[in-house]
Amino acid sequence: MRIGICVAALVLAGWVTDAAAELRLLSIPGNDAWADIQQPSVSQNTYIELVEFERYEGGIAPIRPERLVSVPEVSLGLTADEVDAETDSILLEFSTNVARVDVVAPADVLLEDGTTLAEGTVLMPQWTSFPRSLEAVQLLRRAGITEIEAMINVAESFPRPPGADKFNKALNLTTFGRFEGALTGIRLQQGLGRVFDGDPLSSFERIDRVGQDVKQQWSLYVDFGHYFPIRLFRSFPRLEEPVRVSSYIFSRGLRGTEQVIAGLSLEDPATGPLGFPDFIEIGETFPTFIPASSEPANLEDTIAVLFDPPTQMRYSLMEFNSPLDYDLAEMEYFADGFVPSAVYNSLALPVPKATLGRIFWDEEKIGDPAKSRVIVRVRTGVTTEANVYYRVNFYDREVEWVEEGAIVVDRRIDSPTEGQAIDLEAAEFNLQAREIYSAASPEDRESIRISREDYTGLPVSVRRRIEPDLEFWSSPQQANRGELINAPSGRSFIQIGVEFVSDEPESGTILSNMRFEFSAPQITDQVLGEIAPAVDVAAGVDTTFVLALKASVGAENSGFNRLQVFTPARVEAIEGVEVDLGDGQVVALANAGAGGGDAVEGQFQELLIDDNQFVVSFPTIGGDGGAGELEATVKARFRARVIDFHTRFSASVYLDTMGTDVDRQFSNNGILAVSGDVLDTLAYFLPQRVVGDDVVDFGVTDQLSDRNSLVVLADVSSQSDEVVGNFEVTPNPFTPNGDGINDEMTVLFDLQRLLAPRSVRVEIFDLNGRRLHHTERQLASGGYSQPWDGRDDAGNLVPPGLYILRVSVEADDAESGRMRVVSVAY
Repeated sequence: MRIGICVAALVLAGWVTDAAAELRLLSIPGNDAWADIQQPSVSQNTYIELVEFERYEGGIAPIRPERLVSVPEVSLGLTADEVDAETDSILLEFSTNVARVDVVAPADVLLEDGTTLAEGTVLMPQWTSFPRSLEAVQLLRRAGITEIEAMINVAESFPRPPGADKFNKALNLTTFGRFEGALTGIRLQQGLGRVFDGDPLSSFERIDRVGQDVKQQWSLYVDFGHYFPIRLFRSFPRLEEPVRVSSYIFSRGLRGTEQVIAGLSLEDPATGPLGFPDFIEIGETFPTFIPASSEPANLEDTIAVLFDPPTQMRYSLMEFNSPLDYDLAEMEYFADGFVPSAVYNSLALPVPKATLGRIFWDEEKIGDPAKSRVIVRVRTGVTTEANVYYRVNFYDREVEWVEEGAIVVDRRIDSPTEGQAIDLEAAEFNLQAREIYSAASPEDRESIRISREDYTGLPVSVRRRIEPDLEFWSSPQQANRGELINAPSGRSFIQIGVEFVSDEPESGTILSNMRFEFSAPQITDQVLGEIAPAVDVAAGVDTTFVLALKASVGAENSGFNRLQVFTPARVEAIEGVEVDLGDGQVVALANAGAGGGDAVEGQFQELLIDDNQFVVSFPTIGGDGGAGELEATVKARFRARVIDFHTRFSASVYLDTMGTDVDRQFSNNGILAVSGDVLDTLAYFLPQRVVGDDVVDFGVTDQLSDRNSLVVLADVSSQSDEVVGNFEVTPNPFTPNGDGINDEMTVLFDLQRLLAPRSVRVEIFDLNGRRLHHTERQLASGGYSQPWDGRDDAGNLVPPGLYILRVSVEADDAESGRMRVVSVAY
């Protein structure tokens, strides 16, 4: 298996000679198609593929159960009397299809009798059967129609493999317990299964006793396994000597009402005759059924129920309320449109031990763009199996280990067999097996787990649940296009999951050209972080915080020299940075002030202080290529304020290898180095996230409260009731005369007590109330700044004088705002 990996070189030749600042991209599809790296089904006998791989070049999408059917190539001179058995069979097969759209004459058609069929004449209405008569087929050929778009019967499912060409092998048939006995597997497959084999010449006869009326009426439940947009339900008896259903009620399961119904199992041979209880377990879920069509006295051979618009259906119920015998040739469910949901999961894809970057993909919308979407999720792990597979063992216990060779070392403290190799399937350890397994080393547990291949080979009767592996794998994390992958880096495998959602059958999304960045080797193995004080911090008041980092840097890691911290408001000051390289010597770095590149030995530089983040540089920690393992501790002290009761700080470390003669753009996704003259991208440095955890005992080192995390809990009792707080204007007055001194005014404010982002307006009025300038942004709780250069909305400098500044917020209950008089002077 090969995954297409390409290299995106972001280094401009001649600018950098000592470091290779490049990103690598893993792309799907690359050298392999989406289908080649798809996680296979655990059961090829009861499976339906809901993802389309072939229709869209290089992309995947939810299936649309439709196909193009060729019009039979019959001679236009052939008469009905000359039709042989082979041609009749071809016409019969053609007639089993249903048109998805109107079939119209593409041009005027000259008929045999000399008349003309006008262009646009409907030759076959939508949602009706294809013609079987020779004359109707010949008319289609005369009109130049060679292919017709047909809906697919999603209930075509039997026989199971080797009849592997059936559309839906996941369909499940069960009967309510009103037979003399439950239908056996043979009768389901060879009897009732004929109703779902796509062959109108085969049928199922419902006869209790030969020559006698039906004594026990029955109901048939159909479960497709997934929801489909059903346009047409159709049922009919055999073609020769048909015996129609004389009375019925057809109901559909209401989506969203599914629940588990406890009861007896139809497949349990010990159950015996099924008459009571009425509600038996027919599947894992059981919805509320609502009637779609009923006929107490049916006089038609074909039962047809049309749904316009299509209805989302997975479960259906057919109640045969007939005291007479009948037969069923086919029960058909024709779908029209995209399935409402479909999921694609990749295999565990091998990747180098690297720092993960951004993820990208392309989307193409069909129908209403607002009515469909894709949700991409990413997991990373250290094993080739991303799931845990369970089975029932000989002792009727649900376990996740193999039957043969389930041997681990007993690591239970003070147990009689401590340190001994134990076979978990041995009878003498039956009651202790789970405890022994849980205490075993991760390596032992991983080595005896059931693999996907093992699980597929198990009898269905002993298979049990499948769950995501949360021990050796991360939980699935939703990915946002163009943003960093929110899953742990430095792991050997990655799994991509794509969920397609269509809110209406006419709309769907195609996903293609997925790729994600990574850089190897990692700059560190792991970075943990903790902040203090973490409790009872006064909200809205500047407080000195200490962020402590513990970085594990191995010989293969390249080290780091940048720290980026995201804050709820602009920091007032960065008070200091301390470094301990693991030798117990704490080095306090001197503040070299604002700068644009590497800090010299013994110093740190302030690279950026913004409304929501600050970045500092310091001499590279680690990465000397042979010094072995290094565990460094870094402390950053800064004055900042929290706004809300619960604030989660976030931080990242980087290795920036560019010089001081380039510009940098800092974001949550990384550091972008650009040439200031021509805005060429020179390098892109991926962040390594800081994980909240216990780093130091702040109570001992700094006499501060901590929570072993990056979360701060604030005391909001002293916070004002105003939505806009800490309102400042500086400088005031200001002089926008272009001399570089006080040319711009900055409006500083906090937004507090907001439950969601709101519209915030900063406006400038003259003393007559005329608005001269305004900006509007959607902002959440936090601290913000807004500059004003003394110009109105037309770009003209305002005259010197006094003006009214207003900051207003559309809050949850009413508009709230603050005003201030500002002065413009020259």
